[in-house]
Amino acid sequence: MEKKLLSIITVISFFGAGMFLPMTAYGETAAELQVQINALLAQIQALQAQLTAGTSTSGSASASLTSSGDLTLGSKGAAVKELQMYLNANGAQVSASGAGSPGNETSYFGPATKAALAKWQAANGVSPAAGYFGPKTRAKMASMGETTPAPAPTMGGTTPAPIQEEIVSAPSDATVTVSLPAVPTPLPKLIVNDLKFNVDFPFLRNKNYSLFNLFDFIVESKENIAITRLRFKQTGTLDDGLIDNFRLVQVIGENETLLATFTGNPMNKFIEFNLVPNENKPNKGLVVSGGHYRVLTTITVSYGAIKPTVSLSIEKPADISVFDFNDLGRAADIPASIFPIGGPIYTISI
Repeated sequence: MEKKLLSIITVISFFGAGMFLPMTAYGETAAELQVQINALLAQIQALQAQLTAGTSTSGSASASLTSSGDLTLGSKGAAVKELQMYLNANGAQVSASGAGSPGNETSYFGPATKAALAKWQAANGVSPAAGYFGPKTRAKMASMGETTPAPAPTMGGTTPAPIQEEIVSAPSDATVTVSLPAVPTPLPKLIVNDLKFNVDFPFLRNKNYSLFNLFDFIVESKENIAITRLRFKQTGTLDDGLIDNFRLVQVIGENETLLATFTGNPMNKFIEFNLVPNENKPNKGLVVSGGHYRVLTTITVSYGAIKPTVSLSIEKPADISVFDFNDLGRAADIPASIFPIGGPIYTISI
């Protein structure tokens, strides 16, 4: 009996005089004393659980947790431990026993923490419930109420002295892992080995120099390509000042559709067409494989004794910009062996 009384007095001393239970130690039966001892042990266990959980209570999160950085698998530090404590206290237990269980929270974000966080997110309307601790989850936790210490359990009609929380700074080596968006891997270049310009060399049947068909060609390739730029060189003897108003057209049956223009005379013998993709036009308004095209121009007839010539040529790979038709951000490599691509040489006369 003396040992039991000593245990009771020791426990009461631990919680202070304010928790003393009004009871008569002498004259009570062993069973009655055991009931009071069990009640005190339950009180101790409840207080220990509250000390372990810190200031986080059901439905609230600490300011340090809601202001921490993003946390995910592999993250370490004090914020992870606070998150585990919060989950354990709010219906999403990290583990029933061992590491991560109530009172045994750790500073490592592992699969069990991820699963518990996903459970909490699903229960509280955070989408996606992926187990990633980011801005949405922090905002939700903060909106559920600021931290307020819960009143300690009472016993015998009295309230124990308030627990004074010791503020402990996070260890200097605590780290937080932040997941950055993956950098998209650029697509490899489209290799076009069979590109060919099938140039027509017609007999000059008329001398309509105001709408002169200077370069008539069909693009051939098994790949679905699109050409957004063509640069021609005028290789004939005709003076640049006597040729202008270049037009690149697509030929469909008997009709011609204008794709691009080059206004004025050649610049040091060069003419360049730049095409702008347009989803509302056939083939996006670009030069494509299988298409038939012409370069038309206006020529001023020379009246000199020497009859000048005029001709267009695509000199090198840099004079043509080729892309994948289905992904215009994906450039194509073309064989250098097909250059130069020369057109007919016309002699200009009256």
